Amino acid sequence: MTVDGMLTVDGMLTAGGILGADGILAVNNLSKTFHIYQPERTIKSCGDISFRLREKEFMGIVGPSGSGKSTVLRCVYQTYIPDQGEIVYRSRLFGCIDLARASEREILAVRQKEIGYVSQFLTALPRITARAIVENSAAEGGLPPGQAREAAAEMLAYFRLPAELWDIYPYMFSGGEKLRLNLAKAMVKRPRLLLLDEPTASLDAGAKGLVRELLLKLSREGTSMIGIFHDLDFMDGLCDHVLTMG
Repeated sequence: MTVDGMLTVDGMLTAGGILGADGILAVNNLSKTFHIYQPERTIKSCGDISFRLREKEFMGIVGPSGSGKSTVLRCVYQTYIPDQGEIVYRSRLFGCIDLARASEREILAVRQKEIGYVSQFLTALPRITARAIVENSAAEGGLPPGQAREAAAEMLAYFRLPAELWDIYPYMFSGGEKLRLNLAKAMVKRPRLLLLDEPTASLDAGAKGLVRELLLKLSREGTSMIGIFHDLDFMDGLCDHVLTMG
């Protein structure tokens, strides 16, 4: 039996015909538009996007500004709700689910335990320190308190955030420091699926090298990734294949 193009067994999604034996994510005919009321108009961000991501695979997304690259990632992460299409994800918590139709409880759980997201901008509570941001992320990923604290310290040090910054509020950080903190927050979990929206946008060459090295390490350890990059040299040898939009 099929529902919206997906096979079901007793009402539950299965991977057959959608993800395949080695797939972790399949996006099928994804479309998203935005409605602006002053002046009234409709903007099509992306339309009929389809791709499949295998376990441990790194897919890059390239294309001109405005082609909908970030929209695709935000639909997968469910900060945007697509107008149509399927986003089938093989979850360790829930099995094979369509993120576009998943419950709020399911979305929150996979964000905490399985899917990481890095944007160019840090989103955090204003009165929480850099150390606590990364430590809380590690704890969400399943580490006990002592190990979460150690993992947070290691990740902050890895991204060369000076120790004197760890216990202050990130609103005082520079743009590059905020981005490195964002990377530390997402990567400390060792997520099953990692979404990267211009993760090196404001980093110098040395920091970009650190990001690349850690991404390669996460890939070897089993993390699947989708990344948006304008730096094509950074992508060389990192991505297994590339989706071109535009």
